[in-house]
Amino acid sequence: MSENKRDSSGASSDILGTENTDTTPTSGSSKKPFESKDENIPVESKPENGATLMALADEDKYYPMGESRQGLIIVNKTFDDKDLLREGAEEDRTYLKEIYEHLDVKYDKVEDNLKENEMFDTIDKFSKNIKLPCSVIFVSISTHGKENMGLMGVEGRYISVGEIVKCFEKKELLGIPKVFIIQACKGKITEEKRKSKRDNSHDESTIPTQYSTKLGDVLIAYSTSEGCVSYRNSEYGSWYIKELRDCILNAGCENMHFAEILTICTNRIIKYYSDTDETSEFTQTPSYSSTLRRFLKFEKGEKKSYFP
Repeated sequence: MSENKRDSSGASSDILGTENTDTTPTSGSSKKPFESKDENIPVESKPENGATLMALADEDKYYPMGESRQGLIIVNKTFDDKDLLREGAEEDRTYLKEIYEHLDVKYDKVEDNLKENEMFDTIDKFSKNIKLPCSVIFVSISTHGKENMGLMGVEGRYISVGEIVKCFEKKELLGIPKVFIIQACKGKITEEKRKSKRDNSHDESTIPTQYSTKLGDVLIAYSTSEGCVSYRNSEYGSWYIKELRDCILNAGCENMHFAEILTICTNRIIKYYSDTDETSEFTQTPSYSSTLRRFLKFEKGEKKSYFP
């Protein structure tokens, strides 16, 4: 793998650029702190007729969804180390396909059992072949992970979330919401409640340290919290992917933006897999980081009822 293609640190370059806009007046200046430099732009907005600054037009509140929606799915189930077999991962594959199909996100195929370099090459190629105009980009990955290292390829090497996000830091993709769904552990800590009779495997010892991008329009949804494991059932698949699918396909979520759906998903995992089950020893708390500048809402698709 050529070194000039990848930055092992996973650090994000600030492609948006920054400018020093310190408006503190110098001695003798009549300009007040934080006063607008443009005489035509008032510092204070004075809405009329009871209007507020939050009364924005829909095009300012919501990402437009009229163009194509494009996605990529990677699911690693079998590894060179036979002991790392992710039983139930085939269900994640099915759930993610259902999510994409429901949200009308187009994808070529599910990429199965990729090595670390194959994961990077597949993601990088996908990012370079986004067909414009595009309304939203999805990248979903289900695999093992390890804290401070990243997502595991089937040969046991790792790619960081930072490297993945950096593939999409392209000028032509600015303004397009980019959603990354990550099913993997983020640490060795087990969130324990009560003794469990479920088959609760977890995705190895562990995803990397939380990655936050300086690039706008990015949402990274993690299956668990920093430093904790992420559970998977050998029959029903990963807790997080199953519940996310149920939430997205549920009729009650049809008018919600994506961050609201993630919040409901978190609540249901904590509640269903611990509080309402007296036999449960384990629980899991999903998390997400976001630099989305607008609400991301999907309305197309047949609405079903998956909630008990």
